Amino acid sequence: QICTDLKLNWTTQFKLLGIEIDSKLEQLDRNFEIKFLKTSSLITKWNKRNLTLRGRIAIAKSLLLSQFVYALTILDTNTEICERLQVLLDNYILGKTTRKWMSRDFMQTPKEKGGAGFICIKTFVTAIKASWMRRYLLKTDDHWADVIDSKLGLTIDSRDLLGKIGDIKLKTIAKEEKLFCISGIIDSMSDIVKSFPTMPETGDNVWFKQPLWYNSNIT
Repeated sequence: QICTDLKLNWTTQFKLLGIEIDSKLEQLDRNFEIKFLKTSSLITKWNKRNLTLRGRIAIAKSLLLSQFVYALTILDTNTEICERLQVLLDNYILGKTTRKWMSRDFMQTPKEKGGAGFICIKTFVTAIKASWMRRYLLKTDDHWADVIDSKLGLTIDSRDLLGKIGDIKLKTIAKEEKLFCISGIIDSMSDIVKSFPTMPETGDNVWFKQPLWYNSNIT
C-alpha cells in the first residue's frame, strides 16, 4: 500500500473509459470477451421474439454490433475476433436452424443489388480504423499521431506524404512494431493506400500517383 493516509494501493489493472487495461497490455482482448458474453445474452433475449429476416438484420446492426463499435475503434483486432463476431451475428440473422439457407455473400450484398444488406465485419473494422487516418491527416496534435509520425518518418507538416508510402511498407510497420492500439490504424492505412486507385482501364490517372517502391499494386 502507498500513501496509507489516502488508502492508495498498487494495482495491475484498471478501467478507463469503459476499457479494462492491464499493466502489461497483455489482456486487452478480455474487453472483447466481455462484449461477446453480453451480446450472446442479448441474442438469447431477442431469439424469443419471432422477428422477420429484415427485423433480425436491423437488431444485429443497431443493437448487437453496436456493443463492439467502441472497442473495435480503439483496440487492435485480428482475423479471429472479426470472424467470431461475423459468425455470431450471421447465426442470429439465419435464425433457429442449423441449415445454412443463405450464403454469406448474399447476406453481405447491398439491398440495391438484391442482397440482404448486412455487414462484412472485417471491412467494417477497416473503415472504423481508417477514421483515425482522417484525423491524422488533418494534423491532429496528439501523442498517438506523434508515434505514427516517428514510425513513418513524417512530421505534422508532412503527413500529406502518407500516400507516397507503399502499402507493403505500412503493412510491415504495423506487423513488426507491435504498437498497441496503433498498429491497427497503420494496417488500415495500408489497405486504403492499396485500394485507393481505380482500375487502369477506367482511364483515371491516379495510378501515376502511386508510390513506386513497396507497392503491391506494382509487380
